[in-house]
Order: sequence, then structure tokens, then C-alpha cells
Amino acid sequence: MDSQYDVIIIGGGIAGLTSALYCEDRI
Repeated sequence: MDSQYDVIIIGGGIAGLTSALYCEDRI
């Protein structure tokens, strides 16, 4: 279960970074 939780955290972090880059590109 710990490994799955780590994957979710990592996935969320990557999604946050990509979304932030997209927001900067739009601006």
C-alpha cells in the first residue's frame, strides 16, 4: 500500500509541474 501511495504522490507532483508549465505558457 505504501508503494501505491508513493506513486499517487509522485503522479500528483508531475501533474502539478506540467499544469504549472501550461499555465505559464498560456500567460
